[in-house]
Amino acid sequence: MIKLVATDIDGTIFIPEKEFTCGVKECISKLDSAGIKVVLVTGRMNAAATKIAQDLGLNTPVVSYQGGLVVEDGKKLYERYLTEEQTERILAWAKKENIHINLYNDDVLYSETECYEIQRYCNNLHTEHTVKPFNEIKKDTIERMEKTIETLKNDFGGLRAGRAHASLLDNIFVEAYGSPTPIAQVGTISVPDARTLSVSVWDKGLAKSVEKALRESDLGLNPVSDGQLIRIPIPPLSEERRKELVKIAGKYAEQNKIAIRNIRRDALDEVKKLKKDNLISEDDEKKYGNEVQKLTDDSIKKIDEQLSQKEKDILQV
Repeated sequence: MIKLVATDIDGTIFIPEKEFTCGVKECISKLDSAGIKVVLVTGRMNAAATKIAQDLGLNTPVVSYQGGLVVEDGKKLYERYLTEEQTERILAWAKKENIHINLYNDDVLYSETECYEIQRYCNNLHTEHTVKPFNEIKKDTIERMEKTIETLKNDFGGLRAGRAHASLLDNIFVEAYGSPTPIAQVGTISVPDARTLSVSVWDKGLAKSVEKALRESDLGLNPVSDGQLIRIPIPPLSEERRKELVKIAGKYAEQNKIAIRNIRRDALDEVKKLKKDNLISEDDEKKYGNEVQKLTDDSIKKIDEQLSQKEKDILQV
């Protein structure tokens, strides 16, 4: 004998326009008359699910947040939350994949941007919502700028300065098992002396692919293979080649400066949005703008310092 029916909401008893399908209340009434309980089970926030349950005349427990919270008559019967570490990992992944994401905490909806859909959703439920505050904008800006500077560091590592260094091979990829793979993931890179690098290839079958990748790189390398051990002499740079590398380094630096300025633009746009939505004052907008500019200036300075050091390394004979 059936004693309970658990049902989803969206696409089950709600159509896309967020209205009950015909006969839903009548069906629930018949189930109740037959002594069969109806329980809502949804990915929605508790406030949303509870309001729908009330509209349907249900007095049974409500399961919300994909099973993360079970509430009956305002009392929590079960709850399980994501940890702070899990939340940070999810947010980092979503940002990397350029996926918009909302967060729910104690029936407050947190969103990076304001929009009509979010306003309507929350107003209908009489629940709170908030957009990302400036400290989050600042945190994101710092992280993006730091990643940009780290990218430049890796780019500079691929410009050889006449001395052997493992980072020289960072940007070399080997065709391995059907896909391009960083050389450091197919073998051990060593620095026997100031003028020599070596790669001990783990899989003998990849030795030729590693040698080919080294030879065809734009680093002017001439690897010598001895089975799974590949030696890479680092020839001295000519004056002409040194000047050419200095120009390439300057180009890398400028590209990353442009990236930093684009990050600044994104941050300032978010600050302007906060002001437009009357979430901050004009003084706050100016203050936050100055903070973003300082982050930008500091990052540009770091790039200039890295470039200056790289130029010295390249030109040093």
